[in-house]
Amino acid sequence: MSFEHGLQPSDVLTNQELMSTFKCAMVGGMRYSHRTNALVLISDHTKSLYNDRWISNVFHYTGMGQVGHQSLDYSQNKKLYQ
Repeated sequence: MSFEHGLQPSDVLTNQELMSTFKCAMVGGMRYSHRTNALVLISDHTKSLYNDRWISNVFHYTGMGQVGHQSLDYSQNKKLYQ
């Protein structure tokens, strides 16, 4: 399934624009949409939980989990890994 969203890397959207475009949930750092088959990654630098960043046009995203090592088999981390 192809999904045309019209966005460019590093575009900044409001939460409402994000939900409307991707048909995803209103909360969470990783939001999977069954309707668009998209995994939306939220990088919020107003909070200091994670240190997501762009390096040479590659987005380094932290994933889910705040305690211990993160698992690639856990929740949305698995979708991101696949």
